[in-house]
Amino acid sequence: MWDYAPSTIAHEVAHYYWRGNSRDWLDEGPAVFLESIAENARIDEPVRVRSNPCAAADTIAELEGLAVHRETWRETVAQNWFRCNYSLGERLFVDLYQTLGEGTFRQGFRSLWLKSQAEDYNDDCEGTDLTICHVEAAFKAGASDAVAVQVDEVLDRWYGPRE
Repeated sequence: MWDYAPSTIAHEVAHYYWRGNSRDWLDEGPAVFLESIAENARIDEPVRVRSNPCAAADTIAELEGLAVHRETWRETVAQNWFRCNYSLGERLFVDLYQTLGEGTFRQGFRSLWLKSQAEDYNDDCEGTDLTICHVEAAFKAGASDAVAVQVDEVLDRWYGPRE
């Protein structure tokens, strides 16, 4: 049990920054991703996917179609699809990290967090309640054409087709 304590602490501390989005995968995905970053720093373990695969959906877009919040949080979390917020969200961010490299990823991840704090009028996304539009805008902002293609490939793989 104590083996999981550092990861659990890292996850819950990450929720200080990644919380309050109507899309739970944009709260849980970054938090689980940051668990892996913490383990990398603690025991020099590579940043990797740590959660179980999602059985209810193949893509985040499909998950969003299943994500109907129930009357209480306890009822919502008990739904078959809810754990997929951790799984698919984490896989998206780990894939972006591994594909783009630490420096480029860090810039996009920071930009995404900033988009959750204040409206960015330089993108086509509305508000601060993060969506896939914000993820795409954050990771493509100021990027080369080659990086933009890589971002599209990762988003297509884990989110699915975007409009």
